Amino acid sequence: MLDRLVLVLFLCLFSLQVVFADTELWSTFTFQHPVREGLKLAIIPEFRFRNNASEWYYLRTYIGPQMTLDKNWEAALYLAPNLGKTGGAWTTSYLYYADLIYKNGPISNRARLEENLSSGVLIYRNSLQYKLGDWTLADEPFYSFSSGYFNENRASISYGIGAFSLGYLLRMQKATAAADWVYTNVANFGLKISL
Repeated sequence: MLDRLVLVLFLCLFSLQVVFADTELWSTFTFQHPVREGLKLAIIPEFRFRNNASEWYYLRTYIGPQMTLDKNWEAALYLAPNLGKTGGAWTTSYLYYADLIYKNGPISNRARLEENLSSGVLIYRNSLQYKLGDWTLADEPFYSFSSGYFNENRASISYGIGAFSLGYLLRMQKATAAADWVYTNVANFGLKISL
């Protein structure tokens, strides 16, 4: 019963947002290979399509170790080559990520530092997730240290079936501290494979 209620709310939210904003499609594939107990090597390509999912504009591939520290704590370090399209031109940049993840029952929290080597921009992201059966609710605000304000937030809901997940994310961004939030609908598809 609760699963059906969450699904109905998800569909209503998605339908309302589609009317007011562009819809993107983001697809993330996670490949993990165990190196030894408590240590995995991960390769995570992420594709994004904009203009109502008609134009491919983004590819980022996270590469790095994922470590289990104890029963509640995990950490990860990634180097992420990034290919992005601005206007008609593709540009390349490199990002570093450092994650610290806490898990306790249905709740998990990922604190992430992200640095763009090209621009020197440092961002703190905090992803709080709550699992309800096969459903996951999440919220992730972004704080830009160079700008000095929260410049993005991602609220999402997803449903997992084995290695697959399908979800909806409402992306909110602002260019300046005084600017209004700009909304983007995002449909997500994910696949996680442990080799």
